[in-house]
Amino acid sequence: PDLPFAPYQREADAFRAAHCAELAQTVGGGRCGSGPSSIVASAALQLAWSRYLFDLAAKSGDGDTAMQASKLANDHRQNLLAAHEKCAREALGRAARQPERALLSAIDEASKG
Repeated sequence: PDLPFAPYQREADAFRAAHCAELAQTVGGGRCGSGPSSIVASAALQLAWSRYLFDLAAKSGDGDTAMQASKLANDHRQNLLAAHEKCAREALGRAARQPERALLSAIDEASKG
């Protein structure tokens, strides 16, 4: 039984946007960089394909397809954890550079006046 993938792709796109926004807000200090965003994009596709395969397995009763779906769902989870960690590390790196940026900005402003 064939299922169209387009609805799953739309869900993946929506998940990617929502999760990147959530990471930016809760972990990234307002930003979700290209690295974490890329990892989330892969995770979103893994989730979409796992859901697609789970639905396909439910219609066909194919246990091998259900196992593939389960593996993709687990890979999705691992990628979300990696994106979270990378986003947090990038935020810490930006925060560590903030005092330096503030000082340079103050020097620049003082030289203009």
